[in-house]
Amino acid sequence: MKTLNNSLRKYITFDKPYRHQTVSSILKIPKSLDDYIYKMRKVHKGNAVREVIKAEKKGYIFDFFNIKNHTVDLVEINYSMKYRQGRKMSTAYHKSVEEYGGIPSKIFDIQKPICDLHYNKWIGVFLPDSNHMQGPINVKRRLVGYINLTRFGSIVIYGSILGHGEYLKDGIMYFLNQKIIDFLINHNKKNDINIEYILYAGWDDGGIGLQRWKKRNLFRPFYLKQLN
Repeated sequence: MKTLNNSLRKYITFDKPYRHQTVSSILKIPKSLDDYIYKMRKVHKGNAVREVIKAEKKGYIFDFFNIKNHTVDLVEINYSMKYRQGRKMSTAYHKSVEEYGGIPSKIFDIQKPICDLHYNKWIGVFLPDSNHMQGPINVKRRLVGYINLTRFGSIVIYGSILGHGEYLKDGIMYFLNQKIIDFLINHNKKNDINIEYILYAGWDDGGIGLQRWKKRNLFRPFYLKQLN
């Protein structure tokens, strides 16, 4: 897990917090979804809860997906807004359909991870559409937002996370986050080694809008320390 270790390095200390250590944005996995929603209702008058309900009423669905099946949608999401949080989109989001593997020629299965404690998953929010195509393939749903989730033992990381600019008003990213929380809660009920935390970049990363989103979803600032 060399790459993952490198991605965590700026967040972790082996002793006391150091001068340039990044303050992590951390969400502790709650014991129940009801408990999570109850606490969200106390932040900004429950705005996050209302956003999730809005997305549910509009028929959005949550699912894992193989990125090869939705390359056109994913690129459209990435290019849907030139600026986010007051900043120009980074070049990391400027890949073409070809750079993501091209237009699919068939439906690809989701690969099961080799290790249950270390893996990478793509998780999306979709709008059902019986006629939605990716090239010649009818995938029957439009990908409108995604999170790339990486597990490292008891912690998971939100890597790439993005919603289509036209659908953000429907609360899709609040919906997607809550569905992931629900998935992780149920995972912990069925497995011996729990996933205890979500790390979503640095606490001070992003503009006011992103920081507000973290607070409403109960992310909090922490220094991470590696225990021996």
